[in-house]
Amino acid sequence: MRRNVLRFSWLLTLVAPLGLAVACIDTEGTMKEYLDRTADIRGVAQSDTGPPPDVTVGTGGLTPGTYYVVCLPALAGGDLEKSLRFKATVTYDDAVAPAESTMSMKFQILPINGVKTSEAIGPIFPDPTAASSLVRDGYFKLNFGTSPTLPKEGNGLTHADFGLSDLIVEGLLTAPPTRFCTALNGKTQPSGIEIKRDLDFCIGQLVTDENAAMPVPAPNEYACPVVGRDAGF
Repeated sequence: MRRNVLRFSWLLTLVAPLGLAVACIDTEGTMKEYLDRTADIRGVAQSDTGPPPDVTVGTGGLTPGTYYVVCLPALAGGDLEKSLRFKATVTYDDAVAPAESTMSMKFQILPINGVKTSEAIGPIFPDPTAASSLVRDGYFKLNFGTSPTLPKEGNGLTHADFGLSDLIVEGLLTAPPTRFCTALNGKTQPSGIEIKRDLDFCIGQLVTDENAAMPVPAPNEYACPVVGRDAGF
C-alpha cells in the first residue's frame, strides 16, 4: 500500500514547541508567532522527499527490548534535525499465538538529533504502564493517555518544554521482529493542538547496542497505513 506522507500537523502540538509526526508552544504569543512562521509548510504533502516506500505488514510479533523511534513532524519541512526521537521499551508476549498476542510499550525522549538510546532524558511514560495492546495481523493500538512534561532539550522544533494528552499510538509491524511504524492521535500541551493519525507518523527500529549510533530513516519513509484496521480494538 502506498501513501503520501503529509506534514505532521501534530508537531505544532507535540513539540510544544511533536507530532511525530508535532509541536506545542509554551505561551500563546509564542504559538501565534510559530504558526505564522510555518504557515507555508503545514498540511503540505512531502513530495519534495519522494514517494514513501511500499509498507509490508508482518503478522508475527516484535522482539522484546529497546527500540529507537524517530517522529518527523510536518512542520520540520523534511528536516531530520527537527525530528522528535525516543527510546521505546517494548514487552511482547507471544505465548498465545504469534499473530495475536499482547504488547506493552513505554517512551522516553532523546536529546535533539540523538542517535543513541543510552542518552535518553526526562521521564518515562506512561507510568505505570497503561499502554498495552493485543497485536492482531500486525496491527496494534496503544493508549498512552497524558504524558508528563517533556524537556525542551528533546524538542528540535521550538526548543520549549511540551507535553501530550489523549495520546493514542496505532502501529503496524513492518519488518517483524525488528521494525514498526506508528500513526499518532491526540493533542499537544499546553496548546491543545490536534495530532492526527492520517498525518503524523513515527518509525521504530530494534536496538541491539544502546551505546551504538542508530540510522535515521529518510524523510520519505514516514508513513503508516493504519486507517481501517482498528475494528474490534
